[in-house]
Amino acid sequence: MLVEKLRSLQTPLEVSPQSNYCLGVLPRSQPHPIRQMLDAELYCTLNSDDPPMFSTNLTHEYLTLATQGFDWKELWQLNLNTLEATFLSEAEKAEYRTRFNDWYKA
Repeated sequence: MLVEKLRSLQTPLEVSPQSNYCLGVLPRSQPHPIRQMLDAELYCTLNSDDPPMFSTNLTHEYLTLATQGFDWKELWQLNLNTLEATFLSEAEKAEYRTRFNDWYKA
């Protein structure tokens, strides 16, 4: 099954809620299914897709999920997932992890 394969490989899934709403993939009256994806232990990152086309930015994407009940810890984890999904070297990721954690603690 696809979900099991994605979970076992921890394939990063770039999720762009506003894009999905604007394209009519799901109605705006419905919460985005990223919650179910995370509950299924899929590896999701939050993205803004094409900001000019969808009149959004990354801040708006985070606010969208916050209004749908995501708490700070969940939103922060999406941020960390994005760092881990990059093609940066492990040394660069470690540097950013330190910076992120320092900011988070402050």
